[in-house]
Amino acid sequence: MPSRPIAHPYTIRFRDALGKQREESGYDTQDDGIERLTQIY
Repeated sequence: MPSRPIAHPYTIRFRDALGKQREESGYDTQDDGIERLTQIY
């Protein structure tokens, strides 16, 4: 049995310029997701 944790991609949710809820997934770390949110806003 491998002892390392299973990596799961992070998903971010946000509202776009039109106010619609969007979702993007596939970020390796929480920091990657936060960085993307920072770019959006």
